Amino acid sequence: IHPSGREKRPSHLLEKQKAQKELKGQPKISAKTKTKTNAKTQQQQRRRQQQQEQEQPQVTTPFSCANGDGMGLLNDNYCDCSDGSDEPNTSACSRILVQKRMFACKDDENTFIFTSRVGDGVKDCPNGRDEA
Repeated sequence: IHPSGREKRPSHLLEKQKAQKELKGQPKISAKTKTKTNAKTQQQQRRRQQQQEQEQPQVTTPFSCANGDGMGLLNDNYCDCSDGSDEPNTSACSRILVQKRMFACKDDENTFIFTSRVGDGVKDCPNGRDEA
């Protein structure tokens, strides 16, 4: 207790009171408005990042087709090889891969999956070979 008889306030409460006085003249921003502003800022950041990624040239690797019928560029989203072997991580050769009935996982259980499930970002084979 202070000598004047008043109760002494902890310093963190005094600081909070001082900050509130300083903010009195400023307009209040609601939590809802802050959330909307943050979401908008995040969207703008995502758009900028996507634009930068699109502007960057894609690096592709020369590739010899598995069936030996020439060369192509690996994963350039264009089906260069007649067997589709140059596009294992894209859907560019899906018209060719659809003709193959099943994909062999080559695991201990002799698992086969539909070719449409190969390279889709989900490991369907126990050994993950469909996404390798």
